Amino acid sequence: MRKLLVMLFFFFIFLSSFGDNGFYSVNSRVLPAQSKEFLSTYFPNNNITSVFFNQGSYQVILNGNIIAYFTLSGNWMRVSGNGSVIPNNSFLDTSVVNSINQNFNGASITSVSRTQNGGYRARLNNNTDVTLSSNGDIIKQKQF
Repeated sequence: MRKLLVMLFFFFIFLSSFGDNGFYSVNSRVLPAQSKEFLSTYFPNNNITSVFFNQGSYQVILNGNIIAYFTLSGNWMRVSGNGSVIPNNSFLDTSVVNSINQNFNGASITSVSRTQNGGYRARLNNNTDVTLSSNGDIIKQKQF
């Protein structure tokens, strides 16, 4: 009986280490060098507050309400301002940023992710979701 209780205790400790979304907390030192370089280059004023890991990806929470997702190799997959404007979008191709600026009256990006075909999906602060090719051509847009 005692052995069963000890096993249950450790099982619940193990489960409690996982977040609600399947991510679990890890030390920022485990981030791939490419992820660390991306963050220090494009978000130098936003310190890492938390790092979470899930099968195949890292979720990095920065102060200033920024969340970045990376692959295991360190490539960025998604950057979100959690509804606020992302303070720096220079990590995107210039053609993509120019297309958004020209076609959406200076709207700003609040979230951007890479698509499977090498393009981007961006959410703008004017309540628009836009999918763009890697060279900035608008593939699809919709209001939300």
